[in-house]
Formats: sequence, structure tokens, C-alpha cells
Amino acid sequence: MKKISKIVSAMLCTVLAAGMLSGCGEVDKEGYVAKTRSEADNVSSQAEVSQAEVSQAEQSSVAEKITSDGAWKSMAFNVDGTDFVLDRLTLSEIEDAGWSFDPAVYGMQDLSADPLVFYQRSVCMNHEGYDENSFIVGFTNFGDEACGLDTINVWTVEFTSKDVAGYPAVTLEGGITWGADEAALKAAYGEPSAAEKFDGYTHYTYTDNAANVVYLDVYDDGGLGRIVMESYD
Repeated sequence: MKKISKIVSAMLCTVLAAGMLSGCGEVDKEGYVAKTRSEADNVSSQAEVSQAEVSQAEQSSVAEKITSDGAWKSMAFNVDGTDFVLDRLTLSEIEDAGWSFDPAVYGMQDLSADPLVFYQRSVCMNHEGYDENSFIVGFTNFGDEACGLDTINVWTVEFTSKDVAGYPAVTLEGGITWGADEAALKAAYGEPSAAEKFDGYTHYTYTDNAANVVYLDVYDDGGLGRIVMESYD
């Protein structure tokens, strides 16, 4: 129950970001702040959510979803030929692969992150040739003491190929990549924990109800077009 509570609380932090930020190019620095679990609980009912359909799916209590066992649980992914694992992944590992962002845009140039405070998934990573919305991350500190950006962890990543001109090649465990359909997901990962149909796409959830969640949006006119991965431990 402790881990489930941590997942739900951290998910609330993510939801708060949707109403705070209008896009990677126009950041509300005052709004981009970390929320502790208690703060998230207190203000979650008042948070405005701009991405209504997706957030409705992702706000659902993870505890109510069916546990899913499959290759996805490795939390491994490959971006343009570089392998990563969302298991205490660090920002520096992503930067070593050629991605960057301007901390000043987010008011984070002097960031000192306390342990286990989850920052919203709203930082757009930049790379030549790719749209700024194609790769988005959220930070946390899995250490025991406050840290800066030089050692900060990444607890969540989001990749998008739908409706963007330039985006990286992303492959998940089991060979799942852009354009994959429902049959491919189930062949690689088994039955999802949840599948919710929206206008034009289906939102699949795979979770172990403990520390890891993967969300996959499969569009009717192009297959897999959005990937979200979250690791809370």
C-alpha cells in the first residue's frame, strides 16, 4: 500500500502541470514548482487540467487497475540507438546522448531538489532536428540529500510522434516502436491493465501496481503515437 500511495500522489503532481504550463516555449516559472505528496493531496481537487481526455485516464487510481506482467516491466527504452532504463535514470545520461534544455526557461538554474519531491513532467528536451514537444521529462531526487541538476534523477519520460514534424526513433522492450498496433502490444506485453477508448485513439495502461507504469496511445490512423513511462522507486 505504501508504494501504491506513492504512485497515486506522484501522479497528482503530474496532473497539476497540465493546467500550469501552456507549452514548452511559454513556461510559467511561478507555476513550475515541485509538489510534495501532502501539497499535491491538498490542491489536486482544485487543479485545472487542460489535456482532459488523457488526464482522465492517467488520474485513475493505479490501485484499481489490473496488475500486468510483461517485458515492459524492464522499463528499458532506446532513443536513436542509445539504450536507457527508467530506473533512477539521471539527467546527465540523457544529456550525454545529445539532449539538452535551458534551466533558466523553467526557473531551475539554481535548483536544489529535496529527496522524493516529484517535479511535473513538463521539461521539453531539445535536440537538433526534433520538435521541442517530442521528448518531455520530469525530475525527482531519489537520493538522501538535496541535489542539483548535475545529479538529479528522471522519474518520467514522454515521447510523441503524433502531429509533430521531427521526433526521435524510440523502441521499447519487446520491439515496440512508432506505429505499433494493439496486436503488437499484446504480443509483446500481454493484456493491458486498462484500455480506454477516446475519439481517434486508444489509451493503454500497463502497471505493476508497485513502482512502474507505461501508458501507450495507439491512434486509429497511424498506430502508436505517444509513449509515457513513469518509475516511482
